[in-house]
Amino acid sequence: MKKIELSAGRNYLRFYGHGDDDSATADPVRRVRIISRANRLTDDVVALPDFHYKVGNFIPTGTVLATDADRIVPCAVGNGSGCGYNLQSLPCREEDLQEQDVDRLFGELQQRIRIKQQGEVFPRDFSMRAFQEGLDAVEDCSDHDRARFDYQGNIYRGHDQAPARCDYQKFMPAKNFQRIYTDLEVLGGGNHFIELLSARRILNPAVAEHLGIARDQLFINFHADANAVGNMAETFTPYKTFRDWDRIRREFKKMRFHLGFYGHLEYYRRQDEIFSLPVTSRAGRRFLSFVFSSANYGAVNRYLLARKIAGIATRALGLDTPPAMVADNVHDLISFEEGRWIHRTGATRATRAIGATGTDQDPAAGADQVFARYGKPVMVPVALGGPTILGVPGPETGNTYHSLPHGAGRVIDRSAATGFSLADIGESMARNKVKLFRHGSFDITREHPDGFRKFENILEALTSNQLLDVVAILEPIAVLKA
Repeated sequence: MKKIELSAGRNYLRFYGHGDDDSATADPVRRVRIISRANRLTDDVVALPDFHYKVGNFIPTGTVLATDADRIVPCAVGNGSGCGYNLQSLPCREEDLQEQDVDRLFGELQQRIRIKQQGEVFPRDFSMRAFQEGLDAVEDCSDHDRARFDYQGNIYRGHDQAPARCDYQKFMPAKNFQRIYTDLEVLGGGNHFIELLSARRILNPAVAEHLGIARDQLFINFHADANAVGNMAETFTPYKTFRDWDRIRREFKKMRFHLGFYGHLEYYRRQDEIFSLPVTSRAGRRFLSFVFSSANYGAVNRYLLARKIAGIATRALGLDTPPAMVADNVHDLISFEEGRWIHRTGATRATRAIGATGTDQDPAAGADQVFARYGKPVMVPVALGGPTILGVPGPETGNTYHSLPHGAGRVIDRSAATGFSLADIGESMARNKVKLFRHGSFDITREHPDGFRKFENILEALTSNQLLDVVAILEPIAVLKA
């Protein structure tokens, strides 16, 4: 870890990256410095190993910052509120798997998993309750599964500082509000995926045994979010410091919403840069209410997808028992922790074990005692067709506001990754002996592994900085992309 000064005598950026990746961090550091100085942040900002610029977000991915109890920074949560990974373990090993089993499984996933909304699949009342109440709206959700989610699938649970739910129809743009009724049980496109993996390498046998993970055991991991409902966070980000045409175009698209949103013009006038909001202001309460509710919606979406995927896997693979949920990691969120508002963009909450910091287990982890000894498992996928690192929080997470990275991070932004072709993707997957299944005709060439940091670098950064106690390396067998 190295420290980079942000504001003289006030705070620093604590950077936990790999030395070979320093060249890609100059612009992200500049952006964090602008946010810190504009909002006069006194707490250090954390840059996790996947720290990088992402087009559409002023705040870099892999950033964690803290503010006092009375203020929040809307742009510091990115534009994917409620996004996360969900991991399930299968009651079989790689040696039990035949090629035709993989084809059958992914053939059914292609047919039955939606990548975009197709009308109102669930009743309107249930969809709105999912938005407002999270997994509390799902009556048959088991205690086992609920405990795998942050805040047990309802961020309002245990949050005394949670804002009151508001009239979302007046608060949200009409297009986004209507998607509440259509975006459940939807995987989405872009960098979302479903992977079949094998635990080919066990690095910590004691923790693996405690978590019920065996060598060559099969897993399914998928990436999904709150879809268009969660993406509304972008409308709160003015980007006043950026003058290129992309930002200006985005400003015009959002101007209509901002002009009609109480309180924004006041903060535009009073501040020259990316603004913060008083928690008690109308804009602050509404933004937090939206972030909390979209996190709930994303949790329900992943739960419904996990349940459907588990049923498909049980039938396609002829399993005696269905897959068991291991963990759900959300990585775009604002939450109140230890007297401060913690803003995470592309960063996962590192739920600590009992006694890890001299206190009881994080109450947001739920009552599952499996997590009490080592903490909640965290998945760190690296790139398309690459390994996923599975581990539990290390001792240094006490200095990262209990946060871990959600991936390896890009070295080439998606908007600039234009030099790849589908043939290049195919060659990369073939080298790694990973079967690629498609679910549509979206352009996935920008997801080429060469656009991401190397697996060895992210693994070294996690272990040398004591961020993650690596339990196993999950190697992909097949992946489904839009």
